[in-house]
Amino acid sequence: CELTSLDSAKLSAQYNMVLVQAYIVDEALQALQVDRSDLVKAISLLAYLWARWNLEDDDKFRQNEVLLTMSTLIYNTANALERSKRTMPDETLAIFQPACEYFLLLLHAVEWPKTWKLPLIGRLQTMFPKASVVTSTAVSEMKEVILKHPFTQALGRMERFETERPEPGQEFFDRHRKLYGWVMGNDEAIAKEFVLSQAPDLYAAVELVS
Repeated sequence: CELTSLDSAKLSAQYNMVLVQAYIVDEALQALQVDRSDLVKAISLLAYLWARWNLEDDDKFRQNEVLLTMSTLIYNTANALERSKRTMPDETLAIFQPACEYFLLLLHAVEWPKTWKLPLIGRLQTMFPKASVVTSTAVSEMKEVILKHPFTQALGRMERFETERPEPGQEFFDRHRKLYGWVMGNDEAIAKEFVLSQAPDLYAAVELVS
């Protein structure tokens, strides 16, 4: 039996990449846990992760985690906006157009099932008929648009994640698991609180906070 030598440098780089990606997810969810008004920031971090790497080939588990989290937050935010729309003045609804345009960009770009995302695209476009969205059939072009979008660019220098990430270990693993469990267990409430954080006058809308 012939032994094949392992490329330790390549394996180390791949391991570091997995840790950095997990840390980016943690930072997105931690920001959201601290302040629900950071929902778009959290989604932008996850979108950066999706656009920066080829998760489908590199890490299928991370791809599923990122896509499920993004889709859940976008879907529930759309629900919260629709429920509050009847009591929301047009000028208040307009506050959410930039965020929803970003959501539409992601919905067109990311490989979510069309049976799920097309109805959601239609609902968002109905709420924001003047929304401007860049679309392309080339995934690479859409990823570039996402990386250059002001919401993504506002996150600052991403290199810091490589230097700031915690060392691997049980504490790192537990933090990641708890944050993911928190966001998936409180997804509807998080979206409602985000909408309320942007339009505090909606506290009077019973159907939104019930």
